[in-house]
Amino acid sequence: ALFKLEKSRTKSETQQTLKMLVKWLKTAPPSLRTAFKTWFRRVKLPRHLPNAVLPEFIDLQEIENMLETTADNWLEQSRDEGRKEGRKEGLQEGESRLLISLLEEKFGSLTIETQAIIYRFSETSLLKCAKRLFTAQTVQEVIKDEPLETKKGPRV
Repeated sequence: ALFKLEKSRTKSETQQTLKMLVKWLKTAPPSLRTAFKTWFRRVKLPRHLPNAVLPEFIDLQEIENMLETTADNWLEQSRDEGRKEGRKEGLQEGESRLLISLLEEKFGSLTIETQAIIYRFSETSLLKCAKRLFTAQTVQEVIKDEPLETKKGPRV
């Protein structure tokens, strides 16, 4: 049930799993209840509500009640984080495409390897490259010495 709780995606699934777990824990040894409460307070809640101030001592019923009021927040927070990450990646990909287009306009076609390198640049590196584009005599002068991110870019 603990693993199922960790993997829960919807409010109802999380609540249902937690209710089952709370019911089971009521008959479990005190040390197991304490371990679960500690995990929930120190791991599960902070992961989803990083700025929440949580009481040091919390009982199983309080956990169940807290979940009722916070599950919606968890789902919305997860969606917001996903949207934010998607926008950032989309913006960075657009900046990479723009730099590639400008480089090709000035220097001609770029190799697939060079394009792949550009797609792995951070936003900061892309901006530095764009500024060097105006004075550079070669593509290598534009992209020199920029660190690569570990992410994979789009297929080129």
